[in-house]
Amino acid sequence: MRTWPTAGAHFRARDPPMRCADSGFRPLGGPQNVVSAHPSAAVSWLGMRDLRCSLAGLLCLGVPVACADPCIDDGLGQVDESQCPSANSEGETDSGTTDGSVSDTMSTATMGTVTMGMTSSQSGTTTQGTDTMGTLDDTATMGQTETSGPSLWCVDADGDGFGDPDMCQMADEQPPGTVDNDDDCDDTNDATFPGAAPNDDPNACMQDEDDDDWGDDAPPPGVDPGTDCLDDDATTFPGAAPNDDPTACMQDEDDDDWGDDAPPPGVDVGTDCLDDDANVYPGAAELEMPPGQCMADADDDGWGDANPGGGGGGGGGPVGGADCYDTNPDLNPDTMDLMAFTPFQGGAMTPKTIETVGPMGMLGPFVTLETPMGGVPPVNIVTGSVNALGEIFVNDLNTVQLYTVDYAATCMMGTGELAPVGIPYAMAGSVVCGLEFGADGSLYGIDHADQLLTFDPATGQITGMIPIVTAGGATLNINSCGTAFDCSLGRLLVANGIDHSIYAIDTSTGEATLLRDLDPFFGAAWSPVGLEWNPLTRLAYLSTGPNLYEVDLDDVMAPPVNLGAYGESVSNLSYLPLCQ
Repeated sequence: MRTWPTAGAHFRARDPPMRCADSGFRPLGGPQNVVSAHPSAAVSWLGMRDLRCSLAGLLCLGVPVACADPCIDDGLGQVDESQCPSANSEGETDSGTTDGSVSDTMSTATMGTVTMGMTSSQSGTTTQGTDTMGTLDDTATMGQTETSGPSLWCVDADGDGFGDPDMCQMADEQPPGTVDNDDDCDDTNDATFPGAAPNDDPNACMQDEDDDDWGDDAPPPGVDPGTDCLDDDATTFPGAAPNDDPTACMQDEDDDDWGDDAPPPGVDVGTDCLDDDANVYPGAAELEMPPGQCMADADDDGWGDANPGGGGGGGGGPVGGADCYDTNPDLNPDTMDLMAFTPFQGGAMTPKTIETVGPMGMLGPFVTLETPMGGVPPVNIVTGSVNALGEIFVNDLNTVQLYTVDYAATCMMGTGELAPVGIPYAMAGSVVCGLEFGADGSLYGIDHADQLLTFDPATGQITGMIPIVTAGGATLNINSCGTAFDCSLGRLLVANGIDHSIYAIDTSTGEATLLRDLDPFFGAAWSPVGLEWNPLTRLAYLSTGPNLYEVDLDDVMAPPVNLGAYGESVSNLSYLPLCQ
């Protein structure tokens, strides 16, 4: 049952309609004002029949209306034109002789989109009212326009756009520092609000201190927990290391998609052995065996840095690979080979060559060296080395001078150029038996005066010298030597022919540490001597003149292995670049 409240009473909307005559009320003589319906009147649905009944309700209340006048069409009866002095068309007004002026107005009733208006002007004349009916709605307002009341405003102390539910008030105008919601679960932290961690839940009120869109898994009371296991680090969140686990909460500081293998407490453990370097991760050096090792490959040539930690690798960091020059993709085990400068003590007009050294010591032609003018160099090269830029330097016993070797542009034609660097670095007769680049890029030499020399590659001159001594402080007697650089441990090696031993030399102090005493395996002194480090096998190649050996520097009991004979004396061994 729907009702329409009126002034003082309610009537059922579906009572049978009453005619004005049935109510017992008649309009009073003289001017009368029509009383408006109650301003809060409302109905849910109103048909024509209901509308008439509502008017009848007004009559029953004794509200004076003009519906009994036969000259007025009030929707309840019909106009009897015979009783009216003058009848005009709808909406017109006739003037008569009635004293005074009476204007009765029934206020407009709005029922959804239905409007009924009724106006009566009397000065001896009557005006017929009009009815307008439209689509019906559920509300009806009689003579009143509604206005909105006060709104809820809540303090937003942290400025995140969400209000504190405990600091709210009702007000018509927005107070300063407030917002129109009470959704904040922690109004002291602008990193905590509904939707702060959309990767966890786009609606939940979570804390995301590191702004990685994942919610803290251990937030303050009253805050919804998320799944971020370290919410003060934006590199740590679920799925940070998809190559390890697409859902685990791991730390990936270098953004290589592998998780730190030693993360902070509470973070899942990954397999990245150096998580601050994107060049280090499992399988970075795909050419190394076995595959999947956590190595560094800075030059992206597929070979792992032989000394990634600067101290020999290991220790929980990256595994050492076989690349001694990991900043240069043109220098690696695929692009270099073991070679020797020949001949030893050749005549002035004897061709000077670089030859490859086979697995059994067999020598093979590589390039023939020429002077810048195309002639035969009158040199006796006994040692040489290459730096990380691929620059080759050698020492000539005849002129006591350094030379550069360049065959990059002419390698395919089988030739290379030998050019002097500056002037002689010492007096004639001085012997530098070993020449080698160290870990810091410096060029070192060892002479028969038992000294460790430092050369300037730009000028070919000696810039420093310190005596080579044993651990006890005694001078190490050196006569006929070969040098190499162990790139896996960053140490300078020297093979001393006079005592059949191999040492590691500290380049800052000159102290010699004995690695292998091979005297039990050899009789006569080694002369000449060559030495090179093999980064693939972690073994040393030793040339004792006519023969090539392989030596394990870590196993002091392992005998040297004779790989074969050269067929001539070889005074040096070096890994040099192949033709590109």
